[in-house]
Amino acid sequence: MKTRYRLIRRGNRGDVFYCVDTKTGKRIAIACTSNCKLRYFEERFQTRFLVFEIAPPSTEEIITLLHRYLPNEPEVVNAANFADGNGRQALLDAKRLVQRSLQLVAA
Repeated sequence: MKTRYRLIRRGNRGDVFYCVDTKTGKRIAIACTSNCKLRYFEERFQTRFLVFEIAPPSTEEIITLLHRYLPNEPEVVNAANFADGNGRQALLDAKRLVQRSLQLVAA
């Protein structure tokens, strides 16, 4: 298995490590301290930073999730459509729907 990230080291004092993404070529600086030799850090680094590509949820999946917690809220479909696969946005919109419902009940 070829690793996606390559670790390089720069600097004379206070070493700076860079993680290079072999797909995109982007570098990310990593600040760390360790008593271990660099080769041990590289081995651990490869096992800790695995990349998993996850597709966003479909609108139907978001609607199902929101209907689980807001079964009588007709605006759930609009919130899911507006979110366009962004689960965080859908949950924030659902939170606003709950707050609005509580305000209407209190009034």
